[in-house]
Amino acid sequence: MLRLNRAEGASKSYHLVRTKRKTVALIVRSDGTVEVRAPLRMKKARIDQFVASKQGWIVKQLHKVEHARQLAAQKRYVTGGLVRYLGTTYSLYVAESVSNQIHIMGEKLIVETARSADDEEYTEQLVNDWLSNQAREVFTQQYESACQHMGMTEDHMPRLRIRTMKTRWGSYSSKTHRVCLNVRLIEAPVEAIRMVCIHELCHIQNLSHDKAFYELMHRYQDPGWRAVKKSLNTEWR
Repeated sequence: MLRLNRAEGASKSYHLVRTKRKTVALIVRSDGTVEVRAPLRMKKARIDQFVASKQGWIVKQLHKVEHARQLAAQKRYVTGGLVRYLGTTYSLYVAESVSNQIHIMGEKLIVETARSADDEEYTEQLVNDWLSNQAREVFTQQYESACQHMGMTEDHMPRLRIRTMKTRWGSYSSKTHRVCLNVRLIEAPVEAIRMVCIHELCHIQNLSHDKAFYELMHRYQDPGWRAVKKSLNTEWR
């Protein structure tokens, strides 16, 4: 897999994956890798031409990836550090207090800690615990709303589980009849959380990602869901 270090190389350096698909798909990964998924028999020259025609879009996505990388580098758990929550980036303000509390004030995430404001490890734990609690509340609300939107009764709703997932935003298990959501989704906008919920619930009727599955997606997803999905995989990965 090739990593692009310079935007001007976007049309020449990419990782090619041959599949049984009929069309070409272009993906910019969070590490700056450009991946092209193309039909088995499509000529390489035609693929190169397609990638070159998307140069502007690739450069734009690479800039977003670089911004996300810089954001991650600034993600320290001290005053001035950055935390993402529901599609917004907040600046941390850490202050010593008699008890632990976290709340949002404008563009700041205020962390009141019972320990030293310089205890970055403890502050990180406080923030992560707060994000997990928020995820439980927000995800449950969006999940139940998605189930109702798809006409599911409470008796037929899969159980919801929230956990850390390395490579996926969500999953559905037909064996356990359970939907899992990645806790990191709490960083993304609400519409992205809803989109993932509906995606996984569509797998109840179809476990594949074939034409029939995407017909379900078009039936139940909100308008503009494809743009939401693309943004989720480029800006929030």
